[in-house]
Amino acid sequence: MDIRTEVANALQWSVAIPPHKVSVKVNGGVVTLRGVVDQPYQKSYAEAVARRAAGVIDVRNNIAIQPSVEF
Repeated sequence: MDIRTEVANALQWSVAIPPHKVSVKVNGGVVTLRGVVDQPYQKSYAEAVARRAAGVIDVRNNIAIQPSVEF
């Protein structure tokens, strides 16, 4: 399994990260995370998941935090 697939699958199965909120790109072992999440812990968690994958050299966490507005 390649790095991108491993990280994407781990994020997909995580209950902490809403489905389809974070995209994963890999270039030479450097993982770039992009997307928008509701809470700061979700951004940190996504990065931690990516760092655990085999072969990851570094993680660039470009995930934005945009709290959902409830009325």
